Order: sequence, then structure tokens, then C-alpha cells
Amino acid sequence: MTAVDHLSLAERLAGIVGPDQVASSPGLTVDGLPAPLAVTPATPDEVAAVLTTARQAGAAVTPWGGGTQQRLGPPPERLDLVLRTTRLTRIVEWEPDDLTACLEAGLTLAAAQQALAAQGQQIPIEAPCPDCATLGGLVATATAGPRRWLYGSWRDLVIGMRVALVDGSVIKSGGRVVKNVQGYDLAKLFTGSLGTLGVIVQVNVKLAPLPAARRLMAARGPLPAVATLLQEIAASTLRVATLDLLDEAAAYACGLDGPGAAGLVLLEGSSAVVDAHARTVAHDAAGHGLRCDAVDGPELDRVWRAWVDLARVDDLAPTEALLSIGTRPVAVGEVMEAIARAAEEHGLRARRWARAGSGPVYARLVAVDTGQAAGLAAAQATLLARWPAVTLVAGDPAIERAARPWGQEPEGLPLMRAIKQRFDPERTLQPGRFVGGI
Repeated sequence: MTAVDHLSLAERLAGIVGPDQVASSPGLTVDGLPAPLAVTPATPDEVAAVLTTARQAGAAVTPWGGGTQQRLGPPPERLDLVLRTTRLTRIVEWEPDDLTACLEAGLTLAAAQQALAAQGQQIPIEAPCPDCATLGGLVATATAGPRRWLYGSWRDLVIGMRVALVDGSVIKSGGRVVKNVQGYDLAKLFTGSLGTLGVIVQVNVKLAPLPAARRLMAARGPLPAVATLLQEIAASTLRVATLDLLDEAAAYACGLDGPGAAGLVLLEGSSAVVDAHARTVAHDAAGHGLRCDAVDGPELDRVWRAWVDLARVDDLAPTEALLSIGTRPVAVGEVMEAIARAAEEHGLRARRWARAGSGPVYARLVAVDTGQAAGLAAAQATLLARWPAVTLVAGDPAIERAARPWGQEPEGLPLMRAIKQRFDPERTLQPGRFVGGI
């Protein structure tokens, strides 16, 4: 492949966004790969113009919001340009009566939540580093927090979006109302695509009212008993926001002292409903021989922030990796025990947690000493022998090269490659970053 003329590319980009918005050697790296150039467009049309200019120059582009999720997946095969979305920060339209909003992709989650709170509303999504994490980046990485059990994920909440493509166009999918049947639902295609198909520039989202009251019920005891309790709550009529299962190490990281695993059941709603459901959860926990503590007020805020930050990837050390295993909810406890055995076998420490109601299990694995970092890839291989959906969510590039970051290749990989060919035939966006080297 012909080397990219970065000086010429910078001059052409300056003609689109202005010279002040193009930086050479900006000090940004993607999984250890330095970016020669960075550009910060201000409008969706400028984003599209930047992409088609990069494509014409043969340059590889990585979209960048707040940078909080740049460790996801393996490093790109090549990198010439970081496209920053931090000037796309408008609230384009907001209909409080309809509980919908149209927001630009560079708006941070914290800024969006602060603005929406003025009308008692929220995006029912949480993520690590909300002051930096942008809406476009969170949608592109499909990052959703513990409340997915009640409110769903981005695929449930996004009702439309605009996306800039490498051919210079800006396409629209969906609309700004919940009942929308306009064409194909391309928004779901771009959600979780890691920016490999296009750059999300605007999202239309469903909102939720801010709850009048919140309380966390933390059931503590042996992991199998806590897992059983959470499965029973999932099958009940209780309206709970979370059903998370944490091992003792993860619970301690969240500021919850005491022995045993923790079942974290967050209750949201009116004070009367929260009180009634809290009594039911405490009663059910006692029936399993579990201690159940109520957490609210400032203490809940502290626990909540640490709880969400369990999935943080921008602070991983070279001897750490974050794994994710997709499984059925009834198998969550079994998977967590298997992770503990694999970690011990390969000389690792493990911090494990799971969305017990929907199935994903996560583990932050740490090599006991630097000489055992290879054990991180070996632990994934051990688990892959039993479960095909073991993803190395994030880790040092050396670990990712030794492992299989996306686990076993999915059956739909040929279709995924065809979609990539349709939207980005010259592999301008994030080459090699997604499953199967897409």
C-alpha cells in the first residue's frame, strides 16, 4: 500500500474544518499506535467531507469521542487520522412531553444528563467516565451499564440516527418519535460496530423520567445462593432496575465490605413502591440465609459510581485484561466459578461480576507478576474450550496478539464482511479492529 502523504492530507483537511482544527502529532494513541494527525469537524457535513478526503488519500481513520473506549478490540492495522467528534455537542431537538431527544454525538453523557435533568428526565444508560464519554462513542461501542435489565440497551433506546459515510454522504435511519417505521432499521446495524462502517453524528433517543426514590438492596452470602435469589427475582413481578451478581473482590471494589458474593438489586420509583419492594427483597434474601443491607443516599452514589466503573478499560495495566462471556442467565454462577478456576490455573487474580438477569459475565484478570502476563491469553483459551462467546474486551496489545480477542468467529461473519464491503470498501474506517479482521 502506498504511504499516505500526511502533510498534503493535513492541508486538504484544513480547507474543510480550518487550520486550527487540524493537529499534527496530536499525542493520541490507539492501543499503542500513535496518530500522525487529528481533525475536529464541527458539523455532520464536515465529518462526511473529512471521511471522503481521507478515503481519497488512502488514509485510515479512527473515530474518537472521549477516548474512554479506545482499548476495545485489537489495535487497528494502520492509523493515519483520528477524527474527533468533540465539537458536535448540540441538543438538536428535545420533546419532553414525548420523552425523546435528538442529540449530537460529541455531547458527553454527563452533559446530556445534566441538561435533561432540568425537566426531570434522563437517558437510562450509565458508563465509566461520564464526563468524557460521548454519546456517539457509547452507541458505537454498545456500552450499557447495570440498568439494562429494566430499561434495555442502546439498541432499545436509539430510535434514529444520522451517520457520516466514507463516500461523503450523511444518511438517516429512523426518526424522532418512538412509533417509526421509515425504511430499514440501520441504527441497530451501526450500534456496536466500533465505528467500522461510518461515524455516528447524531442520535435520537428515548428518555425516561428521573425516579422519585432509589435504594440498593445488597444481598451477601455464598455465590450459588445469591445467584439463585437473583434468578427468582428475575422471574417475579418485582420491578427492579438491576440484577447484578458480584464476587467478593468486585463487591469490595465497590465499597461493600463483608464476606461473600453480593447480589445488587437497585430499586427505582415512588417512595411507596421502593419501600414495598425493598421489604420483599429482604424477605426473599433471608429465605436463602443471606444478609441483606439497604444502601441509599450519598453512600449509594459512591457505590454506584464504583459499580459502573468495574467495566472501565482506559486504566488497564499491561498485566490486566477484561473478559466478557455471553451465556444464559441460569448459567451465570457456573461461568463465574469456571473463571475462578481458570484464573487460579494460570496464576491470575480475578474480579468477577455478571448481569444475572440477561447473562453477560465479566472478569477483570490480573497477572500476579509481570512474567505471567501470557496467562491472560491462556485463561481465555481455557474458557473458549467450553464457551464460544469469550471476548477479550480489552487488554495490552501483546496480550491481544496472543489471544483471540473476539472469541470464536460467528456464523454470520461472511455477511458482516459483505456489509463492511458495502459501506467501506477501501477499509478506511478502523481497518482490522472488529471481529474477523473487519
